[in-house]
Amino acid sequence: VQLYPNPTNGKVTLRYELEKGKKATLQFMHLTGSVITQKTLVGEGGWQQDQTDLSHQPNGAYLLRFEADQRIITRKFTIVK
Repeated sequence: VQLYPNPTNGKVTLRYELEKGKKATLQFMHLTGSVITQKTLVGEGGWQQDQTDLSHQPNGAYLLRFEADQRIITRKFTIVK
């Protein structure tokens, strides 16, 4: 799982690998744990990309939570405008 750019102006790209037909949950959160937005991703096989616009959020540190196949991956990123 790769998240870029970091720091970002609010538009982030997630690059991930997910088997065809497998589902993953993607959450963007404040450091307090409150969820800003959530998506369900469905694998197409191989590497995929998903873009999210968080530019309406204020400057600060945030978390990405990616959950698939009983694995949870967390990445910290910063929004700077």
